[in-house]
Amino acid sequence: MSRAVRLLAAVLIALGALVLPASPASAHAALIGSTPAPGSIIGASPPRSW
Repeated sequence: MSRAVRLLAAVLIALGALVLPASPASAHAALIGSTPAPGSIIGASPPRSW
């Protein structure tokens, strides 16, 4: 393979890496629920923290 072909291949691979970025990873599609509910006020702190 000639030097020009290798250089062209390297440039095309580099441009492809810039043009096609990886999509963001997501572990969950949506929040199902939370405890306590959003906006609620709790009377005391929990006895144990995980």
